[in-house]
Amino acid sequence: MNFKNENWPLALLYIFHQVPQYGENSPMLTKQRPIPLLYERKKSFLRQMPASNCIDIIKEGSLKIQAGQSISLVLDAGELTTSYVFFKTKGGDNASITFTYSESYWKDEHTKGKRDDWENGSIFGSSDQFYPAGADEFFQTFWFRSFRFIKIDICADVQSLEIWLPELLETAYPLEVKTTIKTDEQWVNNIWNCSLRTLQLCMHETHEDCPTYEQLQYVMDTRLQMLFTYVISGDLRMARRVLWDYHCSILPNGLTQSRYPSLVTQVIPTFSIYFIFMIEEYVWQSGDSSIINLYRASMDGILQYFENHIGSLGLVENLGFWDYCDWVKEWGDMRGIPHAADKGPATVHNLIYALGLQSAARINILCDRAEMSKEYLMRSEKINSAILKHCLDKDGLLKEGPDFLEYTQNSQILGVLSGLFDKMQAKAALEKCIKDESIYKCSFPWMFPLFRALEQCEMYNLTEKLLEPFKLIEEYALTTMPEEPDFEHSRSDCHAWSSLPLYEISRCWLGVRPSAIGWASILIKPLPCPLEELSGIVTTPKGDVFVSWSKKNEYFSITCETPIGVPVHIILPDGRQHKGNGGKFTL
Repeated sequence: MNFKNENWPLALLYIFHQVPQYGENSPMLTKQRPIPLLYERKKSFLRQMPASNCIDIIKEGSLKIQAGQSISLVLDAGELTTSYVFFKTKGGDNASITFTYSESYWKDEHTKGKRDDWENGSIFGSSDQFYPAGADEFFQTFWFRSFRFIKIDICADVQSLEIWLPELLETAYPLEVKTTIKTDEQWVNNIWNCSLRTLQLCMHETHEDCPTYEQLQYVMDTRLQMLFTYVISGDLRMARRVLWDYHCSILPNGLTQSRYPSLVTQVIPTFSIYFIFMIEEYVWQSGDSSIINLYRASMDGILQYFENHIGSLGLVENLGFWDYCDWVKEWGDMRGIPHAADKGPATVHNLIYALGLQSAARINILCDRAEMSKEYLMRSEKINSAILKHCLDKDGLLKEGPDFLEYTQNSQILGVLSGLFDKMQAKAALEKCIKDESIYKCSFPWMFPLFRALEQCEMYNLTEKLLEPFKLIEEYALTTMPEEPDFEHSRSDCHAWSSLPLYEISRCWLGVRPSAIGWASILIKPLPCPLEELSGIVTTPKGDVFVSWSKKNEYFSITCETPIGVPVHIILPDGRQHKGNGGKFTL
């Protein structure tokens, strides 16, 4: 074929990149990419696992398989990765090569143990199949694969085959880590590093719940990932993209889609409320309140949907779609839906709505809509009053619905955060829901609001016990944070909603947080944690904050260095305080 044929017609401009004068919208409007290009980094395999029935391809560089021979080998990347896989072959006409990708060795198809336990486990996972044609060939996966282990099964048929050691090209969002910690406690370093890698590998073109399975940007997951990104990087580019994505997902009924972008539309009504939380948290981090004007109509539509579903008891009910709340173990038969939602109003859904109204009220103050703020606060008070009337039992705990005797940590947590309980009631409810084994326990994504409720009630010391599952990552040879606290039955080994330690260590253990929108002033308030000393650098939009503290016999000493000209308030656990205007301080 002659590609230099000078008689070919010239290409014609068919689609304009701008909107033409009569307003017809081009299907291919081009815009500048709002996020940076993903990084690409070469990565090597750490080892070939002993279970392999062939020579070590890592040492030799390639393998030769004779005609009629079959071999199997497993390669370990040393840590979970999201990488493109490349390899080349020679010969092997009519051969077959199967690559199986797995986060872990599995005891069976539902149970994991120590992730690299090759003696008692097998490799399960998604796979690619390649069929060499007998020539010198080069293969590349079309999309990144998520794995720690690759099992390679090769069957040579009529011709011998040579295969070279696969090469890896890791890719993810170029997350710049600016917050660092320093401690001699290895378990803390382990959970920090695992959390960082988990967050990193759940960010590509969007945030993802996990890179191994759905690879979808779910609202509840993404809200946490945004907060964790603020903590360790301060990068706002992906956050701005996220807000626009969910705004674009709005349906005619006013709700956002629960995951977006997505080919298949899915709706979890309460996830739309998390979009409102995202807006407020973005403004607090960035100081940019002008963005509210872009999204306030979306926020109003979400809240109106819930208002339209208030029933005869004054409570929200029959929300429709998938009424998911949390992967509470006892709700497994309901796919994460509270049993109460089948019988009428669910307390937890109403409390999420009340919190959404309160967040929207604060947001509306920032964009000079004081009357709308008052309306949302009034609606929130009415919902809380109805919950107290119909869902509070004589022992001060919230039932999961009127006349529905089921109790969860989830509702008690939201009862605290929504202001439904007074201070004494809040402390009593939290203590019961942590210690009483008959109360259903929340899963990993709900540990964030649980910790915030304990913090609000000055019970943060109880988080030490709740962090125990995180300490097991080394025992299980994990390199990223699993989806669930039950490490043996966690479906995903890399789920960014489990990167909670990034937030707790920075915002609570070191204690660095904003005390005004956009970090116009800074609060340093270390909370009780299971360490005797800790230091670190925490990034903020105003500059880095250095904190180093130690405690001996409950006496606290602290050294801080904060951006000059930014008001700072230091509060120590023993009650001592200091106020300044930036610089270096020692107490």
